[in-house]
Amino acid sequence: MNKELKINVPEGFEIDKDNSSYELIKFKPIKNKTNDIKLMSDFLFKMFNNIVVKVTGEKELTYYQLEGYDPNNKYGNNNQWLFQQDWKNSYLWVKYDLIWLIFEKEFGLNDCEISDFIQGWVETNLNWKGLTPIINGYK
Repeated sequence: MNKELKINVPEGFEIDKDNSSYELIKFKPIKNKTNDIKLMSDFLFKMFNNIVVKVTGEKELTYYQLEGYDPNNKYGNNNQWLFQQDWKNSYLWVKYDLIWLIFEKEFGLNDCEISDFIQGWVETNLNWKGLTPIINGYK
């Protein structure tokens, strides 16, 4: 026998289908996609406004955090690189713990959504066409 139950969902919330059951219905705030896109874009602008670029290989550029950067360190700044353009293989390596993880935890995006967003952002704002963002680091 099927039972129907009408539930009044508070404004600004939706049913959390992943964490609800027939016995307990949970709500979660509705994400504001427009605001999230602006915040994600602002985050990347902030990261790119505070970097230094170094040629690290043939057809390869690495972008390091400017704060504490040591230009005499051959391997970068205490491994605090953020992005690496690998034009030879058409990849944009993205540091997991400093960039990728933020998109996962703060904005709830999965790997495909993160890659798509970063790719669109760098194509639009930096004119980097033909690079596929990929995670570099431990997940």
